[in-house]
Amino acid sequence: MIQQIWQSYRRLPLWVQLWVALILVPVNAASLFFVTQPAGAWLALMAVGAMLCNGVLMLVERGFSKVMALPHVLIWTPMRAPQS
Repeated sequence: MIQQIWQSYRRLPLWVQLWVALILVPVNAASLFFVTQPAGAWLALMAVGAMLCNGVLMLVERGFSKVMALPHVLIWTPMRAPQS
């Protein structure tokens, strides 16, 4: 199963692979460094939550899919600043 996920990742366009490996994963992981800051734990919880949801989706789908956008929308949308 892990091999299927890896092969799915490698089939993505090169720019997507680079974006995931060099930007997406490090930025999400970096959120853990801000746990002690105001709202840092909330930010880290949402980042880890989105990654865990996507991990489950990758296992179910046996690879990367467009469905992986859904946890981002559900978890990150509440962070949108209220309009005044």
